[in-house]
Amino acid sequence: MKNKVIFLFALLFVSVMGWAQEQAVVKVLSINNSLIDYNDQYLMFNNIATTMGKNATWTKHTNLGKTLAYHYNEDPLVPNAQTVVANEAWTHIILQEQSSLPRTNFAQFRTNVQTWVNYIRTNCPNPNAVIILPINWAFSNDASYQANNRTLIANFRLVAEEFGLTLCPVAIAYGNYQVDHPSTIAADLYTDDRHPTQAATYLAACLEYAVIFGENPSTITWKPAALSETMAETMRSYAQEAYEGVERTEPLPVEPTPAVSITGSTYTENFDTIGGEDVTEAQIAASQDGKRSFDRATQLPVGWRVDNNTSAVRSVRSFAAASETTMYIGGQNLPSNARNGTWNFGLTGSTDRAVGGITSSIDGGARTVSVMVHLHNDAGAAIDTLTLSYDIEKYRNGANTAGFTHQLYVSADGENWTSAGSTFCRQFAKDANTNGAEVVPISVTAVSGQLACTFPENGDLYLAWSVSPISGSDCAKSMAFGIDNVVIVPIMGESTGVEALTDNRSPLTVTKVLRDGQMVIVRGEEEFNAQGTRIK
Repeated sequence: MKNKVIFLFALLFVSVMGWAQEQAVVKVLSINNSLIDYNDQYLMFNNIATTMGKNATWTKHTNLGKTLAYHYNEDPLVPNAQTVVANEAWTHIILQEQSSLPRTNFAQFRTNVQTWVNYIRTNCPNPNAVIILPINWAFSNDASYQANNRTLIANFRLVAEEFGLTLCPVAIAYGNYQVDHPSTIAADLYTDDRHPTQAATYLAACLEYAVIFGENPSTITWKPAALSETMAETMRSYAQEAYEGVERTEPLPVEPTPAVSITGSTYTENFDTIGGEDVTEAQIAASQDGKRSFDRATQLPVGWRVDNNTSAVRSVRSFAAASETTMYIGGQNLPSNARNGTWNFGLTGSTDRAVGGITSSIDGGARTVSVMVHLHNDAGAAIDTLTLSYDIEKYRNGANTAGFTHQLYVSADGENWTSAGSTFCRQFAKDANTNGAEVVPISVTAVSGQLACTFPENGDLYLAWSVSPISGSDCAKSMAFGIDNVVIVPIMGESTGVEALTDNRSPLTVTKVLRDGQMVIVRGEEEFNAQGTRIK
């Protein structure tokens, strides 16, 4: 449900628009920590403003991880935040508080803001400088995400109303996105539990532009080169909703999880449709951190998901918690410090893709990477066995002492997982280095076998290919693995069709035969389909 929430008070809103219209030059200063520093939000704003024909410049003053109180009390012997405020006739000053303080210690948050407001209004050469508070967002791993987000929004509103400040509703956009994308928000908007992805930074920059210039953010035309047009358009749409005061306060109806339909025929998935041809070597080389990756959320085929488990080794989380998109794309010449997380692997420019990831021991890094699929039985009969084959493709060596294990798990509900056993387990001993290669995949390990399962008619089955170190908790120096060329052939259980053919009037032996991917029931010279209808 959407509720219209008017939180940018009319007087303040007119003030912001008035300054944008009256001033030939807009000069923005942010006193900020990493929430703005990540992905250079200020440069995104400058690029947006230039493209939209505005004479505007955003300058930042950063102390990573610090509160507004820390900024205020910086060493006076260096160019500190107070000096920066007092030396320029800023038209807008953005005060970015530390991530959780506004929720966990409201009194301190209020005091910090009040201290800065008093200083700015006394010492800034422009006495009418508009002071903006960008609303912080909840941590991605908060068990009560919406509740914490609402607390932040409410506390920012209280402070803004008391001191006559303008809000930039970033947290509202985050909250709306979480309601619509509960399973992918962590990958789409967060690099860890609190810091923004490039897409989320773009979302915030679009909102700051809208608040400062009083323009609908959906009209913005500039986007970062590394951000897909689809994701950029999505971020602008959520910025527009938040700017207009739209706030979702109740979850949307839960839709059935899309699944892979398993009929009597063979199912195959080679992931070639997820794409790779539109990412060039030059783009990867120019990516943000030079780690041979390209920030792009790749949409997986229907029914497939990937999970970046940052909390436990050799542990498969729920299918519902996994993401429908990978975090990165690349695979050629992966360095030892390549990004951990979920990947769309392949040779640069090639559409031959594999899905997997890389683990790490850094704080907030991936401890287990899982590729999952949700299967639904539309074969018209119970399935008791799957003939399953797939390739494990290696895209980087790994010198982790324990080596790595690639294990298949099976689940009836996507929550509780059981190992598929040694037939579907492959272990890889440590390599001498943690290097990538010019030609990938480095190696291909083919796996095949029969998987006994309980897969009732119209029922569900979940598979998860999981990668972790063989033993211990050290996930560094990781090999990079993806799966490819998955082939699933169902073998039916005793269906109603079989039962109808084995009554006392039909003493002939009844057998089941898989022919051209279809289940055929043979009784003497006669042949029937799985439902018992004669076909020969």
